[in-house]
Amino acid sequence: MKNFTPEQNKNCAVMHWVSIIGLAVPLGAVFGTLFTWLLKKNDGEHYDAHGKEACNFQLTLCAVNIVHVMLSGLFSLGMRGSLPLGIFFTLLMLINVAAVLYAVYMGIKAHKGAFDKYKFSYKFL
Repeated sequence: MKNFTPEQNKNCAVMHWVSIIGLAVPLGAVFGTLFTWLLKKNDGEHYDAHGKEACNFQLTLCAVNIVHVMLSGLFSLGMRGSLPLGIFFTLLMLINVAAVLYAVYMGIKAHKGAFDKYKFSYKFL
């Protein structure tokens, strides 16, 4: 692994940390990581690698959320009461909180100069 400057490590970490925007803005995590990756991908292979990993993870998370919402709507049609929707909503929140924590962890690793792949990510890019 090459040694990169602290500035390069910081920029790689930002590619992961920008996904926190998704907590406040719908699809902010996907577009935020995509924007930072497109902005920096030509500046070096480390930016390209970190950006692709972050984008793939956010796109995977977006697909999981869409499928989860569709399945929760489908399963809750035949069930009475709000318990099934509450369970699905709680699960959806847990998935997203875990994803944000995972992105923060990956950003910390990138800030230290390490590169790691997201474990639960489909390779779209």
